Amino acid sequence: ALSGPNVDLPKATLIKASGVQTALDSVVRVEGTSSSCTMRMTGTGFAAGKGLVLTNAHVVAGTDHVAVRIRGVGRLYTSRVIYFDPAADVAVLRVPGLPVDPLEIGEVAPRGTGVVIAGFPGGGKLSITLGAVRRVDVASGTDIYGKGAIKRKVYVLRSDIKKGDSGAPLIARDGTVIGMVFASSATDATTGYALGSDELAGVVSLNPKSATVSTGACTS
Repeated sequence: ALSGPNVDLPKATLIKASGVQTALDSVVRVEGTSSSCTMRMTGTGFAAGKGLVLTNAHVVAGTDHVAVRIRGVGRLYTSRVIYFDPAADVAVLRVPGLPVDPLEIGEVAPRGTGVVIAGFPGGGKLSITLGAVRRVDVASGTDIYGKGAIKRKVYVLRSDIKKGDSGAPLIARDGTVIGMVFASSATDATTGYALGSDELAGVVSLNPKSATVSTGACTS
C-alpha cells in the first residue's frame, strides 16, 4: 500500500558524480554462514565508522560467521556483529583493519531527491541503480520476524530493488548516505523501501562495545 506519487529518476550522470564514485569504495558485500539456517546469506553494507559497517539485521540474522568484501571483490574481512536490532532492522559489524573511509550519514531528503543505490543483487557483483524518493513516511510494520508493531521513518523509493540489495546505502550526489535499503515491494517492481538516515545516525554514535552480540534466529 505504501507506493506514493510518481517521481522522475535522476539522470544517469548522477552515477559519475565524484562524491558518488568515491562513496562506492566504502560499499561492501556482507557474506554470512549459519549452521542453524543451513544457508548462505548475502547482502550489502557500507562503512559508517572506523572499522564499522552498517547493514540490515535480517542480512545477518541467525549467522555464526560474517565477513565482508570491499565492492564485492578480493579479500574477505572477518567481522563480528556488535549491534543487532530486529525491530529497526539494523545491525553493526566491527571489521578490524577494514581499509575504507566511513561514509557520512546525511539528513533525510525530500520527495524527488535522486539517489544512487549500490548493492549486490542475488549476492553477485556490485550493481549501481538509480532511485528517487517518492515520499518519506512514518510507517508501521513488524520486526524482521513478523512480530510486534514498529514505527520507523522510511523512504518509499522509485527504484528496482532486488534480493541482495538489503543494506545498500542511498548515496546522494555529494557522497553522503541518506538512507539504507531494507525491502522491495511485493506487488510493484518499481518500488522499494529504505530506512531514513535518522534511523541510522544514532546507531553509529552509540559506538557499541566490541563484544559480539547474538544474531537471533534465522528469518524464513
